[in-house]
Amino acid sequence: MNKPEKEKIVVFSKDIEFMTSLCGILSNVGYMVSASALWERTLEALKNHSVDMFLTDAATPDTDGIALMRAALVIDPHLACIVIKGQDTVQTSAGDREVGAFDYVIKPFKAEELLMKISRAMEVRRLKKSEEIYRAIFENSVEGIYLTSSEGQFIAANKPLARILGYESPKDLMTDLKDNCDQIYIEPKRRSKFMNLVKKTEVVSGFESQVYHKDGSKIWISESVRAVRDTNGNLIYYRGTIHDITARKKEEMVLNESIKQLQLWTDKTERNKYLFLDIIDEISDSYYKTKELFINFVRAIVNAIDEKRPCMGGHSERVASYSIKIAKAMGLSEEEMEKIRLAALLHDIGIINKGLIDKPVNLTDKELELIKKHPVQGVSILKPVKQLKDIIPLIRHHHERIDGKGYPDGLKGEDIPVGARILHVADSFDSMTADRPHRQAPGKEYAFLEFKRCINTQFDPRVTESALKVL
Repeated sequence: MNKPEKEKIVVFSKDIEFMTSLCGILSNVGYMVSASALWERTLEALKNHSVDMFLTDAATPDTDGIALMRAALVIDPHLACIVIKGQDTVQTSAGDREVGAFDYVIKPFKAEELLMKISRAMEVRRLKKSEEIYRAIFENSVEGIYLTSSEGQFIAANKPLARILGYESPKDLMTDLKDNCDQIYIEPKRRSKFMNLVKKTEVVSGFESQVYHKDGSKIWISESVRAVRDTNGNLIYYRGTIHDITARKKEEMVLNESIKQLQLWTDKTERNKYLFLDIIDEISDSYYKTKELFINFVRAIVNAIDEKRPCMGGHSERVASYSIKIAKAMGLSEEEMEKIRLAALLHDIGIINKGLIDKPVNLTDKELELIKKHPVQGVSILKPVKQLKDIIPLIRHHHERIDGKGYPDGLKGEDIPVGARILHVADSFDSMTADRPHRQAPGKEYAFLEFKRCINTQFDPRVTESALKVL
């Protein structure tokens, strides 16, 4: 395996003793270093060699190190430059950066301080040197991306981040927030919690906070950040991404409020079933954006209804669980499984007469006929909710049989939707393994024997085989 090529640094200073000492420090930590006290020789080294960093001594008398840096950046615009300054240097650090310096150090300085800044500058140079990747990922990303120092100062930011926070450009953002990016966070304690997590774990994903938009409004963001270290383990910077989740948070607040109202209504009357459906209709437009929240909402509705029918407590949840296990074993897609899960949760919503369900003796033929109407009644209840149109056939046909002797339409074989066939097996399994008012549960072994006995008559063979493996 080839060893990685050493990074090259050119040092310019008229102070020979200082320059020799500095070259020794840099060589000892693995950099390839060349140095010169002459302007022309320094530029020649920069032109004829692939150089990664230029250190220029602006504290050297009778020499304009800043002008030399300008000339160096004409040769290589991506060159990482650090200015070495004296205590009496008038020019500010902001001025250095305006002419292209990445950072500066003031004499006398500790070697650790300089090496940290060199390491950070080298890392940023690597990002900028690969211009195509830099543009594609950093500038043109749909998410906000930033680099900050350990003190919270922006090192770099992309256009999407500026847009999210309400700025015209990354430059405007970094100018306005030059002291500390923490000032945009509405809750300082939450920001502190986030940074403590980063320092403790090095990587944090999906941390949600409220921040100030430039116009003073408040927005929600989801933030992920990673600590980036050099080969010696020293922190170089924090690399983070930000997504604007304001719209999603507003939707969640509306849905959560609806769920609170639902719980209140549940305690009032049996007729809440229809109120629940009104709520579903109102919030179903958010279904595709907040699927899991919608599923949880439907689950709350079904559990509330099941609680009114003691013998059915947890039935819909169990049928949904069994159905998903069977669907996974059959290799169905995530989209198909989502539909089956919803249909399973709502499959018995058409059972209006709870007295028949809770009856402690066997039902009469007439009562059985009434019960058999529940798939059609369920369809009638759910039909107005247009977002549930894909699960309507599964609910209508979950009591059809492969041999055509089921209800309500007497469908047979492949004419029955595969999701309905899965529901039929899952529903039957729960019926045979859960107690009812008029009898104790026959049990799992009995259920498996029935599946094998009724395969190809009542139950679909492929569904049954999968059920026997996973239930």
